[in-house]
Amino acid sequence: TNPSYAYDGSAKTITVTRIDNDGGSLTQNNLNAFNPSGVKYTYKLADGTDVTSCTNVGEYRVTATLDASNKNFALTSAGNPANLTITPGNAVVTAKDKVAYCDGKAHTIDKVTINAPEASYKVLYGTVAGSCTSSVIPSFEEEGTYKIYYKVVDPDVTYTGLDAGNVNRNITTLTNGRSYVTLTIKPALTVKRSDSTAKSVTYTGKYFPITADAYCGTSKESDVKVVIYASKNSGAYTKVTNGIKDVGTYRFAYTLVIDGKEGSKVLMDDTVTIKAAAK
Repeated sequence: TNPSYAYDGSAKTITVTRIDNDGGSLTQNNLNAFNPSGVKYTYKLADGTDVTSCTNVGEYRVTATLDASNKNFALTSAGNPANLTITPGNAVVTAKDKVAYCDGKAHTIDKVTINAPEASYKVLYGTVAGSCTSSVIPSFEEEGTYKIYYKVVDPDVTYTGLDAGNVNRNITTLTNGRSYVTLTIKPALTVKRSDSTAKSVTYTGKYFPITADAYCGTSKESDVKVVIYASKNSGAYTKVTNGIKDVGTYRFAYTLVIDGKEGSKVLMDDTVTIKAAAK
């Protein structure tokens, strides 16, 4: 046979795995003596250039020979050498929209990637459709929705949107169906305690929960995690896991976890005092 494979980065070949009993003259024991691992293969491009494997897109000629372990067998010339074809594989673009919040800092998107060796392509960006010329991803500080356009550039071929790909891969499908990524910068977040918000409690031996939520305007942002840190009697801030329990005065700080990344600590105005229980 003359197989065809889509490029996936792995070497392809044609293997001899069995022999036919030509004329029915061989017994099963004779046939079992054939050693598939004793078949050696050589590879050439269609133009006759020797290669060590069939990996990249192209037309190949694969020739099989038998080593000494198969001295009692011979390969026919029919189908040897065989043709092997590798066609461009489909490249999947990873280009994710992103949400950020006003905090006085510049925000941008994660870099666009495709499932090909990183050294084989680069991505150029821009803020205008059809004008992607910079390898630096644009960033923004102000509230708003921004389109960041991109194109993937190969040493041989440039392609944007749904156009064809490079020597080994075709960009045929974008993950979001378009050649831009949306960056949405929302108003600044505020953090509010979601526990009882009591300022003073009496020691009970049980944890007093300290929790908080992040809000954008009046809307609670469920994708933003608030991590609380507590300082007892002006000591070091430590992460609050179950709450606070021991007698003392506690001050608090929080961090925001957005897209799995934890930000810097921000001090809170709240204090909670745990008083000793009456004897």
